[in-house]
Amino acid sequence: ASERKVVLRDPAGTAWEGSGRLYARQRAGALVDLGAVRWNASPGALLAGKLGAELFLGESGKRMHVESSPASMTLRGLDLELPGFLVAGFSPELAALGPEGVVRIRSDSLRLDGDSVLGLAEVEWRSIRLARAHGLDLGSHVARLRGGGSKVDIELGTLEGPLQLSGG
Repeated sequence: ASERKVVLRDPAGTAWEGSGRLYARQRAGALVDLGAVRWNASPGALLAGKLGAELFLGESGKRMHVESSPASMTLRGLDLELPGFLVAGFSPELAALGPEGVVRIRSDSLRLDGDSVLGLAEVEWRSIRLARAHGLDLGSHVARLRGGGSKVDIELGTLEGPLQLSGG
């Protein structure tokens, strides 16, 4: 489903309860280790046409609930921390600059349903640096997203640093 952009390695257990290591594929094809993942799925959710599972991500074991159906996906307790260079996978223009830092994505409840996004999410990019601009510190910034169906409002702000951003 991820078109091999996310890869599970060393799986152990069953489809209902197991573990493995999660990797993200960079645009150039190399895999980046995102850490350990464990899951505990609920076979009962299949009766409602959904696949429901508790995911535990990373070494700290942060818990996230995922419900997926052919038409939608709901995430509860989303709290992911990723290396900043993975941002280049979303924007080829940024890849040439060599983005660095740490990206954290959080949401208490987020639903993706076709072309519709419902819920609130926060994306922080801390200690932003560009490998091609040696010594240039861009600070830390946040984007707060409010999904209201086919429209997503985005509010930008600065957490710290010399580059000040604000807007929507």
